[in-house]
Amino acid sequence: MPLEDGVIVVRAGNDIPSAEDLSEGWEAANVTSNMNMNSVPVVSSATLATASKRRSPEANEDARSHKKTRLFNSLGDIVRLRVGPDEALFNVHLDVLREASPVLSDRALPTGGQRSTQPVDIVMSDECADSIQSMCYWLYNDQICISQKLARARHYDPRKTSTGLFVELYIIGQNFKMSGLQNDAIDAILSCCRAMDLVLMSTYIYQKTQPRCKLRKLLVKLVSYRYSADELQDDMHKICNDFLLDLAIAAFRDRDKGVTRYQGQVPPQENFCADFHTHEVGVGRCRKMKGHVTVTEERP
Repeated sequence: MPLEDGVIVVRAGNDIPSAEDLSEGWEAANVTSNMNMNSVPVVSSATLATASKRRSPEANEDARSHKKTRLFNSLGDIVRLRVGPDEALFNVHLDVLREASPVLSDRALPTGGQRSTQPVDIVMSDECADSIQSMCYWLYNDQICISQKLARARHYDPRKTSTGLFVELYIIGQNFKMSGLQNDAIDAILSCCRAMDLVLMSTYIYQKTQPRCKLRKLLVKLVSYRYSADELQDDMHKICNDFLLDLAIAAFRDRDKGVTRYQGQVPPQENFCADFHTHEVGVGRCRKMKGHVTVTEERP
């Protein structure tokens, strides 16, 4: 499934778009698409980036022009995200944050909705700096990005893999009501994550989400589709009771429909939007998965 074309500008560090960045002299970073179903990428110190949000191809140029104008008009309105116990600092334009998350927007305007003349601080002590850095990249690019180092790394703890990053981004999207980030995280999981990594993270996922959550539904679907009974039995000690119950319910429903492992099963990617995405009423279905991009070079 191809990714949408677009320009990405990657910047190392925690800075924000400058007037020069927003002018016509943008330079594209060296990025590659990653849609390998069997790859095992991992949570990065992914580069914070600045760029135009990706739109549908027919609206891309108008959207970029609008984003430039909006950012020019709000260069003085900065929100500082202080993340984790060490208070890692990330600067984000207020208007960009308001568009993406009503929760963070409310926290950025604590005084009756009035803009402050000074930068506003939002303390996010329970969040991971790497995950919030990746979220900041997404805010400006509408695309999840991982570093090349993360894409190639392997680790016994899946929370330190790209699977872990994608899961964390989904949970961030859930907690801050950013359905677009949730949907992109779902696409990234479908594009490359191993079922084994998700099984190892199943207890964590169930602790951080609620029943009927789309991430839980995706986890059940992927394991049902890719796992055998013997594999499931071998990994029983890694599975929480609620996950096991959801797997059993799914198995009974498949049986009632005449679906077996070898007959009638539909790949999770086939109905990815209808089954796993969250959209407001009236929003059309996504035509293709976005996957993620991998930065092959960090710019100084």
